[in-house]
Amino acid sequence: MDYKTECPYYENNCDLTTCACPKYKAWEYTKNASNVKQTIEQLGVDFHQENWKIIMEMQKKFSVKFRPVENQTKDEKDEWINKYLICIEDEIGELRDMLNIDGLIWEKPFEVEEAKKEVIDILHFVMDTIISYGVSVNEIKQWYFRRYCDNIIDVKDFLNFTHDITVKKPLTQSDVFIKINNMSKACREVRQHISWKHWKRKNEKIDHEKMMNALVFLMKCYFDLAYQFMNDKEMVDIYIKKNVENIARANFGY
Repeated sequence: MDYKTECPYYENNCDLTTCACPKYKAWEYTKNASNVKQTIEQLGVDFHQENWKIIMEMQKKFSVKFRPVENQTKDEKDEWINKYLICIEDEIGELRDMLNIDGLIWEKPFEVEEAKKEVIDILHFVMDTIISYGVSVNEIKQWYFRRYCDNIIDVKDFLNFTHDITVKKPLTQSDVFIKINNMSKACREVRQHISWKHWKRKNEKIDHEKMMNALVFLMKCYFDLAYQFMNDKEMVDIYIKKNVENIARANFGY
């Protein structure tokens, strides 16, 4: 098999003598619909609840495989929030690289389908950041309403609601660049409320109000970016498949 052409994750630094790697094996695994169905069933997630709760629950079940997520200390929250912010920044860096900017000239057409995958990868780490802080799905929703639509008490489907109120424009690379920068700004705002500088005296506690406002700002910037590429249903569908693929990667030793 020619992995250079067959593998969607092939990179120049791949060692072809050790292929297929866990990423490739997981990709092959999730092409089988019955494998996807079986993995989802094993997760034990209630798919009768709203989509935002479904994907948050799936992400939490994935995260707990690698670290404790309940009753974390202040130092643990600082550590993991910072780690996930780094992951977000790495993913938005990959999305930025896809723009292939040379000065103010766009060198090639934007690969939208590939960009969607990067956008969903960002979603994983946005949710992990929220999970690391330790707030409930309902609480983060209420803070979102409070900051961005204070006349709303609750909605039937949070993702559908945020999709409908997000201003959509014809997709241009310059708009994507602006929204990527907004994501970077949101990451910096969240980081302001944790102790992450090793040379600076640590704060004894996280200011809850400031942190919650920073987290919903991060969510808002994410939705502004993501909904330029896809609607809420497509977001959930792609997320679920990628979550299953991530589980398979771990099982294959990634």
